[in-house]
Amino acid sequence: MMIIGLPLCQIFLNVLGYCGGVSFGTYDFTIYMAQFGVLVYIVALIGMTFALLSSLDTNLYFPAALFSFMTNMPRKGGVVICGLLGLIVAVFELFAHYGSFLTIMGMFIPALAGPIIANYFILGKGRWDPKLLHKMPKVNWASIIGYVVGVVIQFITPLAVVPAEIQALIIAIIATLIADAIFKALGHPQGYEKIKNMAVEPVMPKEDDANLGDFERNFIKYDDE
Repeated sequence: MMIIGLPLCQIFLNVLGYCGGVSFGTYDFTIYMAQFGVLVYIVALIGMTFALLSSLDTNLYFPAALFSFMTNMPRKGGVVICGLLGLIVAVFELFAHYGSFLTIMGMFIPALAGPIIANYFILGKGRWDPKLLHKMPKVNWASIIGYVVGVVIQFITPLAVVPAEIQALIIAIIATLIADAIFKALGHPQGYEKIKNMAVEPVMPKEDDANLGDFERNFIKYDDE
């Protein structure tokens, strides 16, 4: 029901807010409902209050459930902590800065996908051997350089024809490929390029393995000798 009801409700609220903004100069329907009489205003105010309570209850449930799961805390404790955090955010109007926060995240996060696309889909052609992944180097300098270049260039020379997020992603991919080629030319391949030609060492069973029969155990003993 929520899959059907939530989109319909959201569309209705958007239309209602648009009509109120065009006709009365405000999207708050409790304000322009007051022009139709006290009774209509009271009904609108009660309806708005119940709508806020149900929305707040839903908004509190999900983070409280996740917080309780992550900290092994009873759900009531998660509700109290998340509720207090929400109250602090509301009192100090921290939500007013949320748009700026999303803008900053939009500048830094999309470029992270650049090195991933470059390494796995372009250099690795989407075919990495899972048996070699445990040998993957801890640091991939080509990817780090590509990410930094992608983020920095979108700040220095933003392109009006391309969204900043897409620009950072594309530049990060190109910069990662260039940096990887330079490291490879210098004899220092990065990431999967460094381990892709390594042979996978077979795991040989031990002589005292309980799952081995007499023939296998004697074979291992003879092979060791």
